[in-house]
Amino acid sequence: MRTCARFLAVGNLVLVVDENDRERRYIGALLAADGFDIIQVSDSVAGMVKVTTFEPSLIILAAEGGPVPFSQLVGIFRRISQAPLIVVGDSEPPDEVESMASGADLVLPKTFGAAELISRSRMLIRRGGEISASVTESNASPLAVVGLPHTILEALLILRPSRGRAAA
Repeated sequence: MRTCARFLAVGNLVLVVDENDRERRYIGALLAADGFDIIQVSDSVAGMVKVTTFEPSLIILAAEGGPVPFSQLVGIFRRISQAPLIVVGDSEPPDEVESMASGADLVLPKTFGAAELISRSRMLIRRGGEISASVTESNASPLAVVGLPHTILEALLILRPSRGRAAA
């Protein structure tokens, strides 16, 4: 089994956050076939936990409906991670300007081509490594940066819809 340190050294760990199982697996399979290491989660709260745990080199966040406006989710992911962030839109494209203003590095429609996703992912990881090397580290907890006390994040994890599984 590969360790998190190996992922960080190679710089190819990608977090895919998409509530649609089929689309999440498709994106993960495309990138895994090209040599990326993939973590897949079905909701944004679990995605936030994975970001703070594994520090991925790239985050792919699919537009999802929910109680929090999508642009705010993009902003939260941007505050807890310096990793490049790709927003993938539904059949109705997300507001590209709003997503970019909230911190997305790239907005793609779900009709993207496999080669486009792979090449843009590699480009963003390459540029993200250059950017994050110049960013000074903060001693603040990622949860404090988001503005959520740890107990609230734990409550969100417990209360999120389980979709047929036991809550984490």
